[in-house]
Amino acid sequence: MWEELVGKCRLLLHNVSLHGDIHDCWVWIPDPSVGYTVCEAYRLPTYEVPHHFIVVSELILHKNIMLKVSLFAWRML
Repeated sequence: MWEELVGKCRLLLHNVSLHGDIHDCWVWIPDPSVGYTVCEAYRLPTYEVPHHFIVVSELILHKNIMLKVSLFAWRML
């Protein structure tokens, strides 16, 4: 069971790369040109939810995931 969950996490993070010499910044993925707005944050779950959000939320909210790991993952998302 855990092996399957780890595999799913690896697939979600396979293209993430960390670099020490690059400045981090926040990016609102649904609309990176405008950025985050409360209206867009409301519209995202109420109108059309992209498939990758559904897959990620199912993985994060899985009953075998520890609460602190789920909270950390939601904050990252």
